[in-house]
Amino acid sequence: MFVLVDEDEHIVGFINGGISREAELEYDAEVYALYLLKEAQGNGYGRLLFNALAEALRAENYNSIMTWVLEDNPSLGFYKRIGAKEIMSKSIQIGSKDLVEIAVGWKQL
Repeated sequence: MFVLVDEDEHIVGFINGGISREAELEYDAEVYALYLLKEAQGNGYGRLLFNALAEALRAENYNSIMTWVLEDNPSLGFYKRIGAKEIMSKSIQIGSKDLVEIAVGWKQL
């Protein structure tokens, strides 16, 4: 896990990842969570966190990475801007809502 702090030492974002929980998708690593406070978004911090995780995973001999993101989540655009390709989608239910979750990935870390 990597944590991003501001100049006042407040946590403004984090990323966590490791071995993929989706073996059938043929990606060996997965981003479990990436979060930035609204005021920290749009400054390159998401890319910085992603790159830090990717470097750490490469050092552990992982070669590819994927993540799941809700179709309506603006972060889907972020992942695509940093090179993610859509792998598949699936319907999920959260509470009484039917939603679509998209798997995106990078074949090369």
